Amino acid sequence: MSNELDLLTGRLGWEEYRAARDRFLDRFARRTQLEQGRTTMGLHEFVEAWNARDPEAIAAQFTPDGVRHQFALPEARLAGRDAIAQGVGAIIHAAPDAGLEVRSQSIGQDGRVTVEWTFTGTLENDFPGMPANGATFSLPGISVFTLTGDGLITEERVYWDTATLLAAAEVLG
Repeated sequence: MSNELDLLTGRLGWEEYRAARDRFLDRFARRTQLEQGRTTMGLHEFVEAWNARDPEAIAAQFTPDGVRHQFALPEARLAGRDAIAQGVGAIIHAAPDAGLEVRSQSIGQDGRVTVEWTFTGTLENDFPGMPANGATFSLPGISVFTLTGDGLITEERVYWDTATLLAAAEVLG
């Protein structure tokens, strides 16, 4: 930083250096808040789409070539908005009263967003490995998102414990 060099060589006094540093930190803080605000807004719309049970609105939160990769059974790698809409549509069809609640959210130094969530619903229709039985479930999980600058999702990596889901849906004893 040239201000540090100027300070060391005596061309800049402490007061000028501190003022320049404070201006930089203020700009950085405002930019970070703006970026986090965009991220929060983008994910807010994502959660609203899940709670509206609208597969197309969920898929619209992704870039056209976005990927949703579920690292749980049934594992699925859904690439593109059409595939994402079909995949989440199957989940919503199985649990038509589905709800998504965000428990916590953090933004990593690399810009990825980690969200801890709880997915709830009633198993009204068949889902792979789970026959419809009217059981209610509460499934904790985590998603890791990579987002564009305007808040669209380029990748969502989804993790949950399948045994927890099967037990909650009364498929496991």
